[in-house]
Amino acid sequence: MDTKEKEELISMLKQLMSPTSNDALSNSWERVEELRAELTTDTNKYPWRESAEVLWQAVSYAQYDDECGINRSDKITRTPLESLNDCLERPRFPPIEVLSAINEAFQIYMLAGGKLELEDVFFGPRKRGVGNYSARCRKEADYSHFDFYVRVGGDLRLMSDEEAYRAHQKKSLEDKAEEYLAYGMNPHRAKRLGVQANCESGIDPESYLRGYRRWKRTPKE
Repeated sequence: MDTKEKEELISMLKQLMSPTSNDALSNSWERVEELRAELTTDTNKYPWRESAEVLWQAVSYAQYDDECGINRSDKITRTPLESLNDCLERPRFPPIEVLSAINEAFQIYMLAGGKLELEDVFFGPRKRGVGNYSARCRKEADYSHFDFYVRVGGDLRLMSDEEAYRAHQKKSLEDKAEEYLAYGMNPHRAKRLGVQANCESGIDPESYLRGYRRWKRTPKE
């Protein structure tokens, strides 16, 4: 199946499960907001909603959400699935609408009967030249880390050393990229550990900077 056929199948299956939903991925904050609204109004589809809300209020109180300034509508991660992972690491319990969105995505995957990959259902189609969702996130994190290195040298403590900080700022962007790649994308730590620069890292600095500049031009959430 091509990308368009997969998107049409996902849309059809989601309409079967929830006729009032839009075309957003189930594993999306748009769908979570829809589910949150449904849970407060649709007594036929969610006959257990009142009991679930009472339970959520008790859980929210027990994990000190109000004291910690945490709201159930917060979007601290890219997707609901990543929010679940974040909650497990804290640990805290996610709102029912987040769990419902994740469950809906998984049910769509199962209903597809092998015609869809989990990647298709949870994160959408692969991007040409970038790859799947994991590859896109890795590249974004890498450019974000390099951007921090460009600005402050990769460690805020460098800013307290005026001489070293000025020397870093005098370097051209090209020089910073070469150093960043030669030291395994962590020059500050590598130098501290005595690691030698490797200019044959396999990544072309010019190509890397082209990708970095594209990333800089892309609007961030």
